[in-house]
Amino acid sequence: MPCLYEIGNDEAVKPAADQKNALPPEGARRATVRVMSSEETGRQMPVETPVTIFLNEQEIATVQATPQELGDLAVGFLRAEGLLSDRQAFIGTDVDARRGMVYVTTREPIPDDLGARKRYLTSGCGKGITFSSAADARALQPLEANLSMSADELYRWMALLADRSVAYKSHGGYHSCGLVIDRELCAVREDIGRHNAVDKVLGHAWLEGLDLSCAILLASGRVSYEMIVKVAKNRVPVICSRSAATDLATQIAQKLGITLAGYIRGGKVVIYAHPERIVAGVDNAR
Repeated sequence: MPCLYEIGNDEAVKPAADQKNALPPEGARRATVRVMSSEETGRQMPVETPVTIFLNEQEIATVQATPQELGDLAVGFLRAEGLLSDRQAFIGTDVDARRGMVYVTTREPIPDDLGARKRYLTSGCGKGITFSSAADARALQPLEANLSMSADELYRWMALLADRSVAYKSHGGYHSCGLVIDRELCAVREDIGRHNAVDKVLGHAWLEGLDLSCAILLASGRVSYEMIVKVAKNRVPVICSRSAATDLATQIAQKLGITLAGYIRGGKVVIYAHPERIVAGVDNAR
């Protein structure tokens, strides 16, 4: 098990061990629970729909996703699966939102063995799939990036991500991802699936030709291994989350030179891999 590092004040980091598993005293009053219908909440429900991705007219996969930024989603997914890499060969996307279909066209050839490749069911929402295994991820080239950031900056960027997560604020139930480039949060995407939100923001970055060599990816949800694979294939050196990271994600991040941090809330930052890029103060960040 890798070593974990925490940056934060003692009061925020220290668990309330004596209260964590305590039962309420006998005879204690219980809070009143209000039962509501969905209409009474005044909030719309999160939207999900099947989206089928085609590459050069060949059906690749169907994912459950939120039907916005579907071109970004398809490109990000194909990039992460190693099916789209040459920006000069890329022709374009054609989105049929009504039917839930996205057609991506490129001059890059589709691998002959694609139909026979093993598919992996991910831990993400919406029963996500991937062609990439953990073994494939470990074979990737490690990343090198000369950048650092402070814990205070991570908190500021995470707060900005929450503020710009419009769908979550109006509906609830969404995950959000953002990209920080040159110390500015330059793109935010939302989806019901954690991995879909990553695909959307990275697909947007590729389409816009953004340089990700010193970028930081922010995530609202748990970081699992396929999310590390996605950032590694897009050469993003840092991923930070408001939630936890899995042990497999941590192992892969450590091997690939990716800084992985989580639980950026409650006055702390838990660093799972490559802590050298995160400093406690502001002055040393660059």
